[in-house]
Amino acid sequence: MFNIRYKILEDEDIEPYELKGEYGYFEFQTNDEIYGIYIDEILDIFSVSIYWWFYYFLNSLLLLNKTNYVIISDIEKADVWIELKKENEKIYISKVCADKPEGTSALETTLMPNLEYKYWKNQEVTFSNFCEEIIQESKKYLNDLKTLNTEKQKDVQNLELLIKKVEKEL
Repeated sequence: MFNIRYKILEDEDIEPYELKGEYGYFEFQTNDEIYGIYIDEILDIFSVSIYWWFYYFLNSLLLLNKTNYVIISDIEKADVWIELKKENEKIYISKVCADKPEGTSALETTLMPNLEYKYWKNQEVTFSNFCEEIIQESKKYLNDLKTLNTEKQKDVQNLELLIKKVEKEL
């Protein structure tokens, strides 16, 4: 089982050209393991970029279509990554620690130096469930962004194009 939950936190201090709805709570669950935070209270200290999590997960689907290994950097934490290993129609998800060498991008397709399984490892999910949940929740989030922003807002347009590309290629 793979599930995503998010909650947009409103920010009144945002400029008109900036993306409204970028930040909030983002959590995913893979079987019994949970990563991220989703709470009822509104506490900015736990706020992360929902936009970038969806962007990275969508791009990981494109990469997993070509390779069997993707690792996603948690941009909020110095050495935490989400490891995705695809084998046949299964995906194995792990929360790992590894160095982030200079020049490393948020998505990599090679093992990171000094990778350690300090947390949970190899949570098995069907690849179809993984893909469906990411696409479904990304579309829901896109609709939320469209209600908060103009359709001409560049990040909204980029996310919409990325979702269409993922749907076309999978």
